[in-house]
Amino acid sequence: MKKLVSFFSMLILSLSLASCGANNATSFDAGSFDNKSYINNWINIKIQQTNGWVTIPDDQLAQMYSNPSNVIVGLDSSKNKDFEKSQATDLYPIGFINTDTNATLFVAIEKTTLDSSKSLNSYIDKLKTNIKDLESQGLVYTVKDPKDVKIGEFECIQVEASADFNGSKLIQNYYIKAKDKYIFAMITTAPSDKGIEAVNQLINNIKKSN
Repeated sequence: MKKLVSFFSMLILSLSLASCGANNATSFDAGSFDNKSYINNWINIKIQQTNGWVTIPDDQLAQMYSNPSNVIVGLDSSKNKDFEKSQATDLYPIGFINTDTNATLFVAIEKTTLDSSKSLNSYIDKLKTNIKDLESQGLVYTVKDPKDVKIGEFECIQVEASADFNGSKLIQNYYIKAKDKYIFAMITTAPSDKGIEAVNQLINNIKKSN
């Protein structure tokens, strides 16, 4: 099952975050991990690591991306400080996996040159196109329309995609928010009903960081 989830996550993550270009936005912060919590005051979010969830090592995160030259992985403060001015288009500061169900949650941040409303619409359109393109690999997806949601204390846009893979039902949700010409996204993958329960337990416990 772990191989199956890794495969599904790799497909979506490697295709979904198409860059819209670099910018010089200010006040950006990649966040930090302290006392089993990912904290990002820039986007005002705190993801608390609940029972059964562990962080994914940076080297394993790095193996999931098809174009590593455009990606910064992990919470290395020196790398994240240079993200705004670097050639990298995407930053993946942290990932979590539930050891009981193999459900996952990844945090992803993308640069864009557009204002927040246009960049959000562009991101969602590209996301839906990329998911549709994966059907050429034999994966048939159902993608629901975006909707406003509040998970825990975090308000965002949700896009849900689901697919059947070798008899397993995979549910992937994108929780998206635009700020300062960046796109902040949490990407969850649940390979079973128990995985969905584990994801909901994690995200429903999300707090504001300040």
